[in-house]
Amino acid sequence: MKTTKRTAAFLMTAAMLLTLLCACGGGGEETPEEEQFDLRVCVQGEPSVLDPAMAGAAGKSVMYHLFENLMRLSDDGDGVAKLDYGIASGHTVTENEDGTETYVFDLRETARWSDGTKLTASDFVFAWRRLANPKTESPNHTLLSGIVGYDEVREGGDTSTLAVNAENKYTLSVTLKAHDPYFLENVCTAVATMPLRRSIVEDSGGTWDSGAAGFVSNGPYMLESWRRGERMALRVNEGYHEAKRLGPDTIQFFFASDAEAYALYQNGEVDFVEDLPEDVLRELSLQEDWTATPLAATYTVLINNLVSPLDIETIREALSLSIDCDAVAAAAEAGSVAAAGLVPYGIADGEDSEDDFRTVGGALHGARTEDYVENCSQARLRMSGTEYPGGQGFPPIEYIYEAGGANDAVAKALQTMWKESIGVNVVLRGVSAEELAAALSGKTYQLAGLRVGATINDAFGFLGMWRSDSAENYISYSNETYDVLLGVAEHSLNSNARAAFMHDAESLLIDDEVLLPLYYYANSSLLREELAGVYCDVMGNYYFRNVHETAAGNAA
Repeated sequence: MKTTKRTAAFLMTAAMLLTLLCACGGGGEETPEEEQFDLRVCVQGEPSVLDPAMAGAAGKSVMYHLFENLMRLSDDGDGVAKLDYGIASGHTVTENEDGTETYVFDLRETARWSDGTKLTASDFVFAWRRLANPKTESPNHTLLSGIVGYDEVREGGDTSTLAVNAENKYTLSVTLKAHDPYFLENVCTAVATMPLRRSIVEDSGGTWDSGAAGFVSNGPYMLESWRRGERMALRVNEGYHEAKRLGPDTIQFFFASDAEAYALYQNGEVDFVEDLPEDVLRELSLQEDWTATPLAATYTVLINNLVSPLDIETIREALSLSIDCDAVAAAAEAGSVAAAGLVPYGIADGEDSEDDFRTVGGALHGARTEDYVENCSQARLRMSGTEYPGGQGFPPIEYIYEAGGANDAVAKALQTMWKESIGVNVVLRGVSAEELAAALSGKTYQLAGLRVGATINDAFGFLGMWRSDSAENYISYSNETYDVLLGVAEHSLNSNARAAFMHDAESLLIDDEVLLPLYYYANSSLLREELAGVYCDVMGNYYFRNVHETAAGNAA
């Protein structure tokens, strides 16, 4: 009995002491302020809406933190994104007798929406069918064009024909028209195909509410506040299946112009900045331990080969030979690399290949400085075989491009090269992005400078747009062999054969001198020295979920 009383008295005393400590701030479950890791980043592009189906090119870095797809891109350990499982924990692929393929995904039963509701296969079915529905008017619907029933949905609006089905609560099946080696990476990680809850869309009048109050998402972070045009605050989604493994407790995204963004970094107001000012890039490029990250984009001269005298292949050859791609890349942004073909570095050569498409394909185009004198001699020889030897009598031609920054410098460099090498007078006209798009669509141009990028991490994204039936074929390129090569590649079940067909197609396109690749773009960024863990993909999206303090930062 005495022991019991002493024990009870001890427990009461301990309880009182614990209460006193909590009141004084010595206990409790809340994370002490000094231990919370708040990351501040400045990225280019603010999302216009937070509806994945309606997402544009801007703001995807933000969207990848708010939402997670079947698959995701994780860090390979060197700051480069690699394919990994997201909401799906595994998958199988079955080749059907009719040539179609069925993917079956097992979803994580621990997956939750930020309001605590369980995420199920029906959320993907609803989102994908909504994306394909013409009534949604999504600019991203073609992502699903490889799925059985897509054409029927687009023609008749019956979304039930799209072969995306919930086999049970946590099993999703998708049937493709044919083998697609990049379905997992290009469709199953895309922002536009992120899951959505039917009830939320219907309660919002058909849209996914973009307001901060009560905004629901399923990714590693959830929306806390959004001051449009300025910043967006995110905090950890505690219901996320890997919430305990995330780095920052909060992420603040700042939206500012290049110069303003770098000023924020210099002043210590942000920890990360991308798209650095040119003078900063030039200085960084001199450091041996700093390299820019390759982007899936190529700056290219398009030639309208339907207008005279550019319809003469010999003249197009002379224009190509007169370009020193090394010098053009130097005139462009620091970190840019002289082009060796249309497809840039960083694109895989095949589904299971670790090789790079550009490395395997080799140099198909682009005079280098060491070869430039000889190339100019060859260019003049080409011109001598036309009615314009030495450029005599050659009518002035116009080069149209989006004005500003590196594009102006590149245009002037091209103008000088063509004049000095083959005597061709080129008139420069810098215009707005809208004016350039109108000229390209209407084919009302002679020469045009264009950033050619791909929405998918695949060589086909660069080559498919020049097929004779493509709406993006601004050069009116028509080559039956080219169309056949890409048609076979599109439906090839053999990854190596598919890559070989695309290499042949690229060679043919370059040989016909209808477009002249100049240089490859690169991403530039800075992260504070005491931090690490940022990674990016070839589309230019940055991921901050793994950012952490380094040993040096902790010591400080």
